Amino acid sequence: MPDDDLDDVLEELVAEERERLEQRLERIEARIEDRCELYEDKVDRLESRIKDCRSEIQQILSRPYGGNVEKREALEDTIEELQRELNDVRRQFWRDLEQLESEKRDILEQLDELDGDGSALSELL
Repeated sequence: MPDDDLDDVLEELVAEERERLEQRLERIEARIEDRCELYEDKVDRLESRIKDCRSEIQQILSRPYGGNVEKREALEDTIEELQRELNDVRRQFWRDLEQLESEKRDILEQLDELDGDGSALSELL
């Protein structure tokens, strides 16, 4: 096989690998965006429920004799549960995001190796 044919085959292989890596990178970026949107929705929903419970507690406390103690305690328990859930959502989001960002960095490093000049990773940074 002449050198030109070998060079053509190598170039084609590199181009196919680059396309495969770029597609993976796009999928990861889409997953990051999706996770961010889901995270924001969950956090907004949980914070809204916490706020509603706190408002209801304030209404109970404004009643004569501090209102219904059992209902107030139940709402306080609900707030604690929602706060734990909110903390879990935040922790999971940051773990997922870190994993996806790590995958993204790995792909960019692979693209840099294909380019041989380090431009893909420097674009990210």
